[in-house]
Amino acid sequence: MAETQYQKRMKVRRMSDIERLAREYSKNVESMTGQYQQSYAAYQKDVAAKMAPYETAVEQYKIDMGKYDKQRKAYKNKLNAYRRTLEYIEDNPTENIEIPVFTEEAPVAPSVPTRPEIAPFDQSTFEVKSKELGQTYQREVGERKSARLGAVARRMARPMLREG
Repeated sequence: MAETQYQKRMKVRRMSDIERLAREYSKNVESMTGQYQQSYAAYQKDVAAKMAPYETAVEQYKIDMGKYDKQRKAYKNKLNAYRRTLEYIEDNPTENIEIPVFTEEAPVAPSVPTRPEIAPFDQSTFEVKSKELGQTYQREVGERKSARLGAVARRMARPMLREG
């Protein structure tokens, strides 16, 4: 049996209601995604701002470590030369030598820069919002479905409304 105009309109109306809900849900999810992206971009910008001084300090530390290594090697060579001189004096006690004094100061290693404390990105508000959107959509679809089932049940209970 062919559908009547009324049945076709009701079918379109019921489907458009579900489609409207789906579009609304999709729009809300897109909006939330945009907010999430903006929030995460702001978080990344904040992290970059906090990390910039640290990264600069790390680069300076690398330069200072190169200088320190050169100073350390020079100090080590001078210390070894001083020890050889002392050994020579110890081996030849009869020679008349002013005992030399080692006055070199050991180089000081540069301090290691400390990494700033950065909290992880808090996405809990977006997770809650997403969960709420999903639950609302499911509830709305469930209400529409139960209303349709209720209408069908009423139609079956009233023989005058039955088709055919």
